[in-house]
Amino acid sequence: RQTDFPNYLIPTQKAAVRNLVTAPPRSSLLVTMPTGSGKSMLFELAASWAKERVDEKSCIVVVVPTVSLAHAHRTALRTQARFAKTEALTGDMAAAEREGILRAFRRGEVPILLMNPETAMRSARQTLIQVTRPLEDRVGETLGRLATFVIDEAHVVQSWGRTFRPDFQALPALVEELRTGDPDLRVLLLSATVDERAMEVLELGYGPLTTVSASVPRYELQLLARKYAAPAIRDEVLLEAVDRLPRPAIIYTTTIEDTDLWLKRLRERDYVRIGRMTGDR
Repeated sequence: RQTDFPNYLIPTQKAAVRNLVTAPPRSSLLVTMPTGSGKSMLFELAASWAKERVDEKSCIVVVVPTVSLAHAHRTALRTQARFAKTEALTGDMAAAEREGILRAFRRGEVPILLMNPETAMRSARQTLIQVTRPLEDRVGETLGRLATFVIDEAHVVQSWGRTFRPDFQALPALVEELRTGDPDLRVLLLSATVDERAMEVLELGYGPLTTVSASVPRYELQLLARKYAAPAIRDEVLLEAVDRLPRPAIIYTTTIEDTDLWLKRLRERDYVRIGRMTGDR
């Protein structure tokens, strides 16, 4: 009952908080809780705990799959004084703005830095390496210390990581590289839905895992699955569905090439307010 947990939304949140604040160095924690039950509070707590208990220049990185999610988290976090300097690295930024944020992060001035996996693997990679090096091996203004590496919506590591967003599955290699500089680096994986296959992939990449799961159905979802005799038939049905769907809507594809194909098809049907998002663009 809610009255049994006056300071938590659900009992799983309470268990997750306790596991987070007692997590040993180099640990990996996977938390699965329903949408709206307070998963984002966990990386807020990770950032606050690190600054209070480890180093005032401590910071965390949160890897998110979409620009919209990065913006949403940044907006929400900045309403709190302690996270007012939260930043998000997105592809639409000018190079000078991006480098300015990375410099501030290296100085330990950005408590939470949001980015997609492609940024983590490429333009931000050297900065992440620098803030995990021992202090005696650093040069210049690098005072920040990366305490926790967070992956939000962690189930997409498996579902998007093969051909659509391959950098998702390259993240474990980055984490291991960061741990060569700071063996104590913790990993926090957050999701509302982790199936058996996704669990296997996460365990392989970040294990051994401590898991905290609500294990409750996703009542907010309505799912329909159907097989078709040929791709052309399926595509025609999808086009008809797009014409009828409420807006806004998202079409997920399995390859980057498919996003180009569907963008072209929908523009040919006079859809104007339409865009595409992949890890490359």
